Amino acid sequence: MVAKAQSADVIRPEQDGDFRSIEIPGNRGSYRQRFWLVVDRDPRGLWCRDLKGRPTIALKYGSVIESVGTSVIARPIQLSQGKAYLQVEIKPVDILYDARLQERGTPSTCFVRASAFFIAPINPDSMGAVHP
Repeated sequence: MVAKAQSADVIRPEQDGDFRSIEIPGNRGSYRQRFWLVVDRDPRGLWCRDLKGRPTIALKYGSVIESVGTSVIARPIQLSQGKAYLQVEIKPVDILYDARLQERGTPSTCFVRASAFFIAPINPDSMGAVHP
């Protein structure tokens, strides 16, 4: 008898491209979509916003960012005009431009558009030895 190895799944966006949840149902319960790839090819970067909605950090195309929180029922935050935003942790290496006056050079949290036009979920099985 041959057993097939299971591979992790990723969440899928809604019809409008937005991710409304980061919860992935699994055989042993639900877990959160943890890693995301910045797929926005804008040469000015993908803007990450502060708590007040101000764009403060531009992220590089191809950066790997991590959703904040450990709850499996965490959901993107809904901000202006019903657009979904996801709180993420970023590392200094992923920053293209930093408009903050303080805290430069340190890992930070901010909010990115939770949309397949800007970010894509990464299958954790493909991360291998990269994640802790």
